[in-house]
Amino acid sequence: MRCIASLRKWLQISNRSAGSSLIELLVSLGITGAMLAVMASFFQMTVATRHDMSERTEAEQGLRALLASVTQEVRQAGACLPQVGRFIALEGVDNGAQDSLTVRIGRVDRDTRLCVVDALTVPANIGDAAVTVADADKFHNGDIVYVSPTGVDGEFYTVASAAGATLTLGSPLADLGPGTNYAVGTGVFALEERTYAVDAESYGRPVLTVSIDAGEPQPLVDGVEEFDVQYHLGPCNPECESTVALPESAAEWLLVTEIGIKATVRSRHVDRSGELVYATTGEEGGESEYLNIKPRNFLRT
Repeated sequence: MRCIASLRKWLQISNRSAGSSLIELLVSLGITGAMLAVMASFFQMTVATRHDMSERTEAEQGLRALLASVTQEVRQAGACLPQVGRFIALEGVDNGAQDSLTVRIGRVDRDTRLCVVDALTVPANIGDAAVTVADADKFHNGDIVYVSPTGVDGEFYTVASAAGATLTLGSPLADLGPGTNYAVGTGVFALEERTYAVDAESYGRPVLTVSIDAGEPQPLVDGVEEFDVQYHLGPCNPECESTVALPESAAEWLLVTEIGIKATVRSRHVDRSGELVYATTGEEGGESEYLNIKPRNFLRT
């Protein structure tokens, strides 16, 4: 009898324990489900936030790459080129918010680190394509050179061939006006040319391209919707504008002391709200709207 009573007691305890375990299991499953739902929501939000941050980072990196490339070139504009005619170092096209900017820098010899500059040792005539210099071997086929008989006036040419003392140009020497005289000492300056422009058609989205030495434009920065250039002029008469969208004459180009760049770069993909993300140099109308760059070789003495 005692054994039967003990067995019944054990069964009662076992049944009570089994009932408690089932309730606890259901509660645990409910808590776990709620935690999983919270974690899934958190994970989804984290992924979306990282996606948005990635798009913003992409736009900001594009803007930094644009400004770094253009700033480096503009600061060197005019190096190794005639200072009197310094306007040859910059050229541009005003296309509203998508301007074009050409920067010219004198070429430097990789070995000597000296400017590649020479001069005529024999007088030349208007219409000549072959000229005699001290050392034509310092130039290369395809080089762009600036030939200036006065240091103020000159013209750009492409080198067709260079050997010994003979430099052959791709086009004949131009008539620069009355009194043009390509005498001994006429300067020949090798240069590198970079042209920045926005191509909004070729890639299905706006891309800032760069053309090197008048070659085919190559993509540089993706998503550039705005590349606006303005020019700051030095002291001039009271009727002269201090900031212009583009100098209108050689005289105005000579007054350029610095340029301003306003750029807007967008992300390639949309954020979680379905909107493109933009990075810009500054707020519209704000002091930082344009990044001002001062070419070292344009400093007034």
